[in-house]
Parts: sequence; C-alpha cells; structure tokens
Amino acid sequence: MERLTEARYRAGAITSRIWLDAQERRRMAEEALAEILLAQLVNESTLFRAFGGSTDGPGNGLQ
Repeated sequence: MERLTEARYRAGAITSRIWLDAQERRRMAEEALAEILLAQLVNESTLFRAFGGSTDGPGNGLQ
C-alpha cells in the first residue's frame, strides 16, 4: 500500500502529507507486530519454565 501511495505522490496525485501518513501507518503496524512477537516469545519462555525447563547449563533442562 505504501508503494502505491508513493507512486501516487510522485505522480502528483496526492500530497506529501498523505504519503507520510501512509509511511507512519506502516511503521506503526511493524511496531505492533514486533510487540506481538516479543509477547509470544515471553509466553513461550514462561510456559517452558512452568513445565520445569531451565536456562541454566548446557542442556537447558531438556532430557
């Protein structure tokens, strides 16, 4: 979507503000995705430890 908006901006069909808004929406979506992925990793780590997993030592508690 951002590429289309950029093409429209370069063609003079829209203002730079609209193009910048599209860029900001993409960045916000990327940030939200990163936050979701981080939460998923934290949850997986919590679950691993809840089932007796350990981050101490080379085996990491897996047998």
